[in-house]
Amino acid sequence: MMKLIFFLIVICLTAWGGWELYQGSGYLLIAFRQWQIETGLLTAFILLLLAFVILYLLIRIIVRSSQWPKQLRQWKKSHRMRRAEKFNQLASCALIEEKWALAEEYFDKASQYPTEPLISYMGAAIAAQNQNHIQKRDHYIGLAHTTFPEAEIPLGILQAKLQIQGQQWQEARTTLSKLQSVAPQHPVIKHLASLILQNSADL
Repeated sequence: MMKLIFFLIVICLTAWGGWELYQGSGYLLIAFRQWQIETGLLTAFILLLLAFVILYLLIRIIVRSSQWPKQLRQWKKSHRMRRAEKFNQLASCALIEEKWALAEEYFDKASQYPTEPLISYMGAAIAAQNQNHIQKRDHYIGLAHTTFPEAEIPLGILQAKLQIQGQQWQEARTTLSKLQSVAPQHPVIKHLASLILQNSADL
């Protein structure tokens, strides 16, 4: 808004100045050594105005060009976020429809963009488990642990659940033992531990 007001003021002053110069008379003489330039005041005013406009545009271009690297980085970051969101959405839909291979593929693609890799790794692990791809499941969970060590409890719970789903009771017991040392009163951890005890009793 301020720019618009500024330009309107400049246009009004220019029109007024040009009209005054047109009504008046006189000329401008510039002499430098053996060089002399003589022109009417109106012509000189127009040339000065053009020089001002060109200088203003050059300054704007220089300022904008100095911001291009930052704007490019922001665009790339925004583009990566949109791509990750798109793949995570497609993967989540495939997961709900139990299209496990497709879900794993989309989650794996989403994890390549460093925006929401934790969700992508966890989703890929679930999809891999439902295809009985145990090594790939553990690979995704390992990547999630490496990337987000602070998510030890939710990742451990997910790992234990998937191990129980795959009837890997001993592995699940080991995972839960580690979790119990960190959060012994966690209700989900206690519930999973009771499932393992029940399975052991049934055996």
